[in-house]
Amino acid sequence: MLLDAWIKRHNGSHYDRDGDWAASGNLHPGLLAAMLNHAYLQLPPPKSAGREQFNPEWLETTLANLDHAVAPADVQATLLEFTAISLC
Repeated sequence: MLLDAWIKRHNGSHYDRDGDWAASGNLHPGLLAAMLNHAYLQLPPPKSAGREQFNPEWLETTLANLDHAVAPADVQATLLEFTAISLC
């Protein structure tokens, strides 16, 4: 959901076809660390996340708490990595 919302906001596309936009960006370690610091991820299973925990407002707050701006394509690349890590 966040990947699609982010690309729609910045590129007007409904999704990142073949992950091309994410592939054009670079992983941002500080942003990834901030995302992975979410308290929900520390809860023991079973659990099911949704828009209540991870939504565009949460992403904007996380970005605002960084000490510098992150390029939109880098956010997309980092969201992709965050999604992969948080599903495992």
